[in-house]
Amino acid sequence: MYAERKGWDLVHIDVNVTHQKINQQYKIFAHLYIEGNLTPEQRQRLLEIANRCPVHKILKSEVEIETQLT
Repeated sequence: MYAERKGWDLVHIDVNVTHQKINQQYKIFAHLYIEGNLTPEQRQRLLEIANRCPVHKILKSEVEIETQLT
């Protein structure tokens, strides 16, 4: 959405997410593969936007899970 609004030549974005347990904590690795005729500054801006998305914010916060039988 951001690139489209800016009129950037973004063709495709693919995200590969993996996780690993390191020192009793889980770490998530997200690799962005960006296709298009973009400047290094535009690519960096897309990375910044990705780090501010709602899902990213939830995963970085302390999450409480409540499981119920229904």
